[in-house]
Amino acid sequence: MTSLEMDSAGIQEVLRVVFDQFARAGRHTLSKRQILKTVYLAKMDLPDENPLKQQLAYYWYLHGPTSDVVYSALGQMLASKTVSVRQGDYDLYTFSKDRHRRIADHDDSMSEMSLTIIKHVRSFTNMNSMIRDVYVQHSPFQFHISYKLDFKDRFESFCRQVANLDDGVRIHGADILKSFRDATLDLSEDEKFFDFEILYNEYSRTLHVLLDADLVADKRYKKSFELAGSLCDEIWTAFARNARIHAHDQYYDKFVSNWKYECSKTMEKLQEDLGEFSESVSALHIPAKRLSKELETIVDKIEREKTPISEAHPAGEYLETIDNLCK
Repeated sequence: MTSLEMDSAGIQEVLRVVFDQFARAGRHTLSKRQILKTVYLAKMDLPDENPLKQQLAYYWYLHGPTSDVVYSALGQMLASKTVSVRQGDYDLYTFSKDRHRRIADHDDSMSEMSLTIIKHVRSFTNMNSMIRDVYVQHSPFQFHISYKLDFKDRFESFCRQVANLDDGVRIHGADILKSFRDATLDLSEDEKFFDFEILYNEYSRTLHVLLDADLVADKRYKKSFELAGSLCDEIWTAFARNARIHAHDQYYDKFVSNWKYECSKTMEKLQEDLGEFSESVSALHIPAKRLSKELETIVDKIEREKTPISEAHPAGEYLETIDNLCK
């Protein structure tokens, strides 16, 4: 067995320890992400010389650290009926009682792994806390935290709320901008994502215009927020596919060429959809008197050079001015 070949029996033993320790804590069914994150936290506590640290190969992707080799071992345990699964929104896995056996005496590397698993099982309270611990302690890029944890879910929820508003109700989105700006600052600090950052900045400038105005809900604005929410997820997918190329264990080096191709196709699709979003927001009429002080300073040039016939201007004029000021 080469250093990059996975010891399936050893990984299955790791999973048995996870099931056993959670069962001792009164949790007899585990979700796939609970299994993955527990094993990941335990793996990261291992010293580099422990062979399991390399065998438990992970990469960072859409939902944080994931592992094809752990998935494979879990699949083999399902096939042998060592574990069973109850399918639903979150598949729940149970260690089969009729297959339960005393965990074998472990060698030093497995004993070390077992101790780290026990530590994380004992500290487990809920999945949200575990996921945040994983991201805060081990994210390869700060953008994972500021965008995925602190902005994405909150903004997508906000966009769904806008879609359900009655026409005429005011839309206040400025408070969400802070978390979005934090994510933007974190992204700009890393040079690995130059091509992605170009597209992200296009999304950013359009989203700022949409969120920074005090709008009144109607079909036009709701459509723009629908596109913004959908793009929020596309932005994350594009970043995750870029990040995976850089944030993976050695075992996955052989997949990088395919990952780069998938990433390029995702970026092409994102660029097309950003054009639709920009066009949608550019067609809106933003109430000039409701712009925040920050955005007013950016678009002051427009206000100085024209006498508005009405209180509203096409948002496209603001976007054009922002573009010119950024050149």
